[in-house]
This record gives sequence, C-alpha cells and structure tokens, in this order.
Amino acid sequence: MYLEKKRVTAQKRNRISPGNRRYERAVVEGYKGEIAYGNQVISGVVNEVSPAGLRISQLPEDFSINRRHYIAVVSGYKKQFKIIIRPRWFKTIEDSDSLDVGFSIVDAPWEWLEFISKTIPEFIN
Repeated sequence: MYLEKKRVTAQKRNRISPGNRRYERAVVEGYKGEIAYGNQVISGVVNEVSPAGLRISQLPEDFSINRRHYIAVVSGYKKQFKIIIRPRWFKTIEDSDSLDVGFSIVDAPWEWLEFISKTIPEFIN
C-alpha cells in the first residue's frame, strides 16, 4: 500500500471527521506508542483510540508508512498493550516536521478491548 504524503497545517490536523468511522474514537492523554520499525523502535504520542484503530502523532517525518503491518506497544499509566497495526492515513505537520498517522488494529489482546470498554463506555452498549 502506497499512501501519498499530504502536507497540512496544525489547524487542519484537528479536522478529523468521525462520520465515516465504524467506531467512535476517544481522546486519551498520557499514552505513548512505540513502533518496531526495521531494526529500530520509534516513539510517538497516542492521541485517540477505538476498538478498531488509533492515531499516533509526533512520529518522525521519515517514518515509512509503506509497510503492511507494524508491531506496536501502547503504554501509559502502568498499562501496556502489544498490538499489530496497519497504517491507513497520515498527515505531515509542517509546523513540527512530524507525522500524524492513523492505524487500524489487525490484532490486539483482550486487555485492549477491556481498556477500550472503560475508555469508551458506549462501546459495550
């Protein structure tokens, strides 16, 4: 999958419409995402989560989104989730020369769904 890079300003970054999403995303604070990338690990900030995906910001601009799957560890507040993710979209943020990347979740542990059910109470209804 080859995604075309799209440059946007920091203002446009916040215009993510939940209208075409299957699940509502919840804004979270204090979580980081570490992605295994070749022979290195890169870190970003997890901003939003849902049962089917998440958004990680502050990834380096040279992060390649062309791989089919990545292994990521989402951690914060003494919780840690190892998940397999697939990039779906990204935006280059000009002000910081970093990327915001939206990932779908390919595989996650049951603990992830428990975490989501506490973070997004409407999910269990």
